[in-house]
Amino acid sequence: GNGNCRGFSPLSIANAGKCNAGHALLLSAMLSARACMSSRAFDIRLAPQSILDCYPGGEGCLKPSFETALKMLATQDIPDEQCHPLAPFEPEGYVASPDNCATDMCHGALRYAVKPASILHAVATFPATAGKVDPTADAWVLHYNEEPALPTSVEALMAMVHAGPVVGTVNVYYTSEKAIRLGPNEDPISPFTNLRKPVFTGPGKVADLDRPDARHAVMVLGWGESGG
Repeated sequence: GNGNCRGFSPLSIANAGKCNAGHALLLSAMLSARACMSSRAFDIRLAPQSILDCYPGGEGCLKPSFETALKMLATQDIPDEQCHPLAPFEPEGYVASPDNCATDMCHGALRYAVKPASILHAVATFPATAGKVDPTADAWVLHYNEEPALPTSVEALMAMVHAGPVVGTVNVYYTSEKAIRLGPNEDPISPFTNLRKPVFTGPGKVADLDRPDARHAVMVLGWGESGG
C-alpha cells in the first residue's frame, strides 16, 4: 500500500540541535508521500537539507515557515535525499548552508519542484457566536451552546486530508492567561497534555491575541476518531 512510500517515514529531528528543522523534515515527507501516492514511479524523499539550504535569506534554521518554503520550492528544484543527505555537524546539529543549495552528490540526478497551482491552504474558523463565557475574566473561552466551540471549516480540512497527507501548525498553551479554556478558572487546553477533548487554535484572531507557549509542526495523515 501507500504506507510503504518513503515519504511516510520522516527523518528524525533527534540531531537537529538548535536548528528549527521540523518544517523541512515534514514538508519533505508530505510532498514525497503525495508524489508516491500519485504514482509509485515517484517513490522519492525530497532532500530536507536542500529545503534548509535553499530557504530564502539563509534562514532555514532560524525563522522557517511552511508557506515560505513552499513558495521557494515552486521556483527552486531540489534532489532526492539520497543525493543531498541530511547530516548534523557537531556540536551545532543540522545547519542551513545557502552556498550548498545546488548540491547534488548524484551528479545529474532528477530534481523536483512544486507546481504553484497545487499549493492550497485551509484555515479553521469558529462560529460567530463563540466568545468569552465570562467577559470579566481575562481568559478566552470559546463556546457554542454550552459546548467547546470546534472549527466550522472541517469540510475543507477533510477534503485536503482525503487527498493525502497535509502539514500544519498546532498552537499549544500551558501557562498563557489568554489561552483557550473550557471555563475561566480551568487550565489552558493543551492537546498534548490535556485529556479533555482538545480544541486546536490558529492561525486566527483568537490565537494571535496571545503568543502560545509552543508551536508544533505536524503532518496529518487522516481525519476521524480512533477508539471512540
